[in-house]
Amino acid sequence: MRVLMLAAAGTIEDRVDGLTLGADGYLPKPFAFAEPIARIRTLARRARPALPPVVVRAISDSTRRVAQRAGRQADPLSRVVEVTISRLRARLGDPTLIETVPTAGYRI
Repeated sequence: MRVLMLAAAGTIEDRVDGLTLGADGYLPKPFAFAEPIARIRTLARRARPALPPVVVRAISDSTRRVAQRAGRQADPLSRVVEVTISRLRARLGDPTLIETVPTAGYRI
């Protein structure tokens, strides 16, 4: 998984912390909308072996298809992810950069 951080905090320390935590890129606000699109496309071209599906303060187990945060499983009926993906797709426009992977999730 590749991670591009879009953040309001833009000091050098913030950028270094984000990259140290494992982000592949860090883009502080304000930015022109074309820049994150270009960075997403650049990250999508990079090939590297998959890392274990672990996120800071949350754990995703793709084998069992469960996610946990603070020791509790995520609500499977929540539509937060679907709504967020829908908004991202609308902002990114055509061609669609975010692909739905049936029974698995999403892929950029």
